Amino acid sequence: LKAPKAVKVEVTGDFLPTQKMDTPHGQFDAPGVANLVQKDGVWEFITPQPLDPELYSYTLLVDGLKINDPSNVYTIRDVASVTNVFIIAGGRADLYKINKVPHGAVSRVWYNSPTLGIDRRLTIYTPPGYETSNKPYPVCYLLHGAGGDEEAWINLGRTEQI
Repeated sequence: LKAPKAVKVEVTGDFLPTQKMDTPHGQFDAPGVANLVQKDGVWEFITPQPLDPELYSYTLLVDGLKINDPSNVYTIRDVASVTNVFIIAGGRADLYKINKVPHGAVSRVWYNSPTLGIDRRLTIYTPPGYETSNKPYPVCYLLHGAGGDEEAWINLGRTEQI
């Protein structure tokens, strides 16, 4: 991160060891935090050991302000949180990459709910060939958990890439 006037830059992410955090409901494992080192106004972090293949998320803390990495366009959104991601190739992590396989389509649709009396959103994934096929397809409904929304499976699960 190029931030020549920053005093302290940290990274937090799921590739770091967790740290215990006290909450009103007891302790839980929070993402770890590590200091970046500055050289000529550029801050960097090098992991002590190579990371295992996986999709990892992270956020930067610049003088206490949480920001996304301006040098990394790859992000995921989980409700109100947007974090950067990177992939260490190999094994199951390769499933998250854009592979040379037929891809389906993701559509965002608004519909009226007479029961609630409001318009609602839903996100639909259709497999490759669906739009031009006349054959029936099975349906799998994926419902987000508490705090999620209709795009959680698409965004966090990288449906469009897979």
